[in-house]
Amino acid sequence: MVQFCKTGRPKSVKLTNVTNHDVECPAHYTFVWWVPHGDLPIEEGFVQLHTKKYREWQVLAYALSKDDQLLTKERQLYEEWLARQPPAVDRPHYETPGGIRQRPEGAPRGLTCEQQWERLDELKGMGSIANAGVTDKISSNTTVSDESDDTNPALCIAVIDDVVDGETHPQQMAGVDEM
Repeated sequence: MVQFCKTGRPKSVKLTNVTNHDVECPAHYTFVWWVPHGDLPIEEGFVQLHTKKYREWQVLAYALSKDDQLLTKERQLYEEWLARQPPAVDRPHYETPGGIRQRPEGAPRGLTCEQQWERLDELKGMGSIANAGVTDKISSNTTVSDESDDTNPALCIAVIDDVVDGETHPQQMAGVDEM
């Protein structure tokens, strides 16, 4: 017995003589032969449940039985649901600019990229970058003086002689008086 929905499409099939109670099968299931559970013939073409062959057959059967209308409706429902979801990350609120900001009159213009490179080359040529007091060499002339007297028991002065471009530059720790 076939049951129909309001639109006239088949809804389900009522099966008889299978079990002691009523059994219904959805109308979109395709089948060739209904047999009672456990009474599957062991012949070519029959597959036992929970086997690799059955899983492969299930994948093939599902791939061939896709309903395009159902998939379209499911896709639409998913897109509607997704649109109602809150964002995963809170977006900060930015004010919409009212126009393009103008540079004030008489404000200096910045250097172009080419001018910045030329300025960098000039600084390298003058040696101002090389003599900035920063070196990656360890100085061989490092002396540490530890003087402890009653007035200042924690007095420790480190005088470091750095060699930069062949010149010696003595440096002292900040905040400590000279020796």
